[in-house]
Amino acid sequence: MKFFKSVESKISVERVSLLLFAASICFICFYIFNYGFTNQFNSDSATANLLAEDQVITKSFFPHTWYYYQDIWITAINNYIVLINGFVNDELLSRSIAVLIQTLILAVVTYQLVFKIFNSRVSAFISLAIIFSGISNLFIDMYFGQAAYANITICIMVSLYISLLLLDDKVYSKARMAILFCLFSLMLIILNMSGLRYAFIFTIPLVASIILYGFLDNIKKPSFNKKILLC
Repeated sequence: MKFFKSVESKISVERVSLLLFAASICFICFYIFNYGFTNQFNSDSATANLLAEDQVITKSFFPHTWYYYQDIWITAINNYIVLINGFVNDELLSRSIAVLIQTLILAVVTYQLVFKIFNSRVSAFISLAIIFSGISNLFIDMYFGQAAYANITICIMVSLYISLLLLDDKVYSKARMAILFCLFSLMLIILNMSGLRYAFIFTIPLVASIILYGFLDNIKKPSFNKKILLC
């Protein structure tokens, strides 16, 4: 028993969760830089490179030669590819670096959001280890192969994080609250431009939840009841 207690004291749960995350991120990095040489790479995977090329040729963020259907690419990896192509001539390599940058941003945002909710580094590292484990063939392709949805998840997580700051019990200045509200609105606009479906599966439920929370949190306050009666 003493042996196991000594082992437990040396190897904390936090260290184990950190090691799991480190192992999963190494696996994802290997996957990202080998993705272009697998049979999973297809025309959808090459879309970001094609859009980046058109952006450079037309010198426009929204090329007139590009016809959007339902998604407007604002935060996708094509933006990173435009910058990376100035230093790298290999299209597959520039795409891999772009996906890696997006992946690191996803890791930082995930850590901040989970830590904000649970106030636990262990929870944050375990969440990261699960996400970067790959979960399934479809998930790993969509997030780290085609990398089509990692940017959407980043927008959603940032929106949630800002909403938590807005609902925080801490007393912020009016200026800071105004900045947070503007950032929150901007993130929702960008997210919904990335696909109208996100308005129904995320934006409307989130805004409705915030309004309901504010109502329930203030309903017992006499001043709030007076305002309701005046309305």
